[in-house]
Amino acid sequence: MWESSQLPEHGALIAEALNRLVGTLNQRSRAALLPLSGKDGLQTVNYVFTWLSGLPLRSRAGPLGLEHEPLRFDAKRLLAEGSVDALLWVSAFGPEPAAPSASIPTVVLGHPAQQAGAGADAVFIPVSTPGMGSAGHLFRFDGGVALPLEAVYDDGLPTVAQVLQRLNARVRTLRAGRSA
Repeated sequence: MWESSQLPEHGALIAEALNRLVGTLNQRSRAALLPLSGKDGLQTVNYVFTWLSGLPLRSRAGPLGLEHEPLRFDAKRLLAEGSVDALLWVSAFGPEPAAPSASIPTVVLGHPAQQAGAGADAVFIPVSTPGMGSAGHLFRFDGGVALPLEAVYDDGLPTVAQVLQRLNARVRTLRAGRSA
């Protein structure tokens, strides 16, 4: 068992090494890992990204296809170096963690209480909290079960998925206008 929040810097490399070790051990015996954690849907993000791409987070979909390099695609490092053009920050569960300060265009899809920390240059879009103001799903911390979340009340806010669908549709419209 291990808890990702307790790993040092570059902990993703340790997690990857542990997974490879278990894979090697399972060729001749039995071994397993039980990762503990998953604060604010992090475990769900990891599972969904892996399900959609076949690779864990810190991967890139680019001209060369899918690439997984945990150090090269570390978001904190990329932001600190100024190696990215824009930041999309998604955090629907509460005001923390706040979006990092960045001198690039930033869009924050966040809990309504997060607006104060979004930064003056950021575009802030309040979104509904899954399991409170809207339905949703989260993976249980042990990774075995997707738990359905029911809305406790209607907060009138869009879900992250709805906002992303609208943004995606707008980008497609803008691209179509340029190619015409």
